[in-house]
Amino acid sequence: MSRWGSQYCIGYCHQRQGVRTFRLDRIIDLEVLDQTFVEPAGFNLQEYLATDPFFQPTVRARLRFGPEAALVALNNRAYWESFEEQPDGAVLVTFAAPNLEAAAGVVLRIGFPAVIVEPEALRELVRAQARAIAAHFDSTDQPNEGELI
Repeated sequence: MSRWGSQYCIGYCHQRQGVRTFRLDRIIDLEVLDQTFVEPAGFNLQEYLATDPFFQPTVRARLRFGPEAALVALNNRAYWESFEEQPDGAVLVTFAAPNLEAAAGVVLRIGFPAVIVEPEALRELVRAQARAIAAHFDSTDQPNEGELI
């Protein structure tokens, strides 16, 4: 399943002894076993998705891509709930996220072509995060040889 630009798998977690959601790009190692998975009795995927807080968006954002950046919006359609082409060639999109930080992550991944139309709180958070990123890379501190940045 795809949500907020990432792929997820719902499965049984042996550590927590229950059904959980796993983000696929965070799986480090995978081993195929001969065992099979039996869906828990009474499990209903639609009910799980409707009641799991992770899948309940709390932030809806609206972005505008100018005519010169419309292709960026088109190439990232997995993110958008709605995609509205404008007469001038611009594109307005909406997307949902579980929180402002996740929404900011989407905007920062997309980069400069996007203009945040709403919410204002998202614009302020992205602005603060962009300043923090710039300050980090303006630092005169250089890593020691062999040190990770």
